[in-house]
Amino acid sequence: MSTDFSLNDISPNEYIESPDTIINTCKYEREPKLLENFIWDRLDLTVPDIQKEVSDFLVNYYVEDSENTYRLYYSPQFLKWALIVPGFYGEWFLGVRLETNRKLVACIMGTPITVRIYNKEVKSAEINFLCIHPKLRHHRLTSILTYAIAREIVLKERYHSIYTGGKLLIGRPTLSINQFYHRYLNVKKLYEMNFFSLKPQTTLSMMIKMYCVPEKTKYEWVPLIHEDLQQIMNLIQEYFRRFHIVPIWSIDEIAHYLLPKDEILYTYVRKNSQTMEITDMMSFYELKSIITKNCKYNELRAAWTWYMIPG
Repeated sequence: MSTDFSLNDISPNEYIESPDTIINTCKYEREPKLLENFIWDRLDLTVPDIQKEVSDFLVNYYVEDSENTYRLYYSPQFLKWALIVPGFYGEWFLGVRLETNRKLVACIMGTPITVRIYNKEVKSAEINFLCIHPKLRHHRLTSILTYAIAREIVLKERYHSIYTGGKLLIGRPTLSINQFYHRYLNVKKLYEMNFFSLKPQTTLSMMIKMYCVPEKTKYEWVPLIHEDLQQIMNLIQEYFRRFHIVPIWSIDEIAHYLLPKDEILYTYVRKNSQTMEITDMMSFYELKSIITKNCKYNELRAAWTWYMIPG
């Protein structure tokens, strides 16, 4: 019997649905046990003191470069925007504490999201801020935390989760791989804080000239306002038709994720000068880094690309 494989045998890409459709919830009936002297805690991120506690924990232990020079700073206000989203579940903000002094030693967060995968709408969860104290990273806490958050998600009748990470996980399905790029703005400051080094035959003045930003933009951009939301929703829906995997947002979610918020989120639109119809949109969020090994600077402000819709 021939076993030759032909490209003609490949069917079109489409959403893969489990034959059972609903995952066996019996697997998630029991609450996971922790090590002795540790307890679970539901982190109420609507409370400012809890927001600050989680923010401090993340800045100390979450993301840093290999030389421990830069640490991402998720401010309490940023965490509130990122996690207290429309339709959020407080049960999806899980923490682990020491039983004796209630010190936070681990956390994992989830937010609800609806995703269109080809022609299928899937109610999912987006998992973020998985962080464990360095002294506890060899006690299988990652597996316990991911099981615990999966259990809470299944209890809300959602059966898919989306994770992001800096490394590929062997044996786990990978949805997509992305590459980060930097665009220098304040070249002199970045050089002085050792963010980059000069290449041979390149001077600092050459770098400053190369990355010089024009004082004025070619087109006029104005901040997104509440009155623009319906137009933006229509623009997003039209633009997202080009892609096979996209989020599906309600008008409340669009307002939450795109309306500007000082020192957190910035969204600008370009309008037709005659019809005032929105033709383009660009957005970015601000995320700071704490600099630990520089006597001149202690903070780096960066703009992270968010959603872009070219006209």
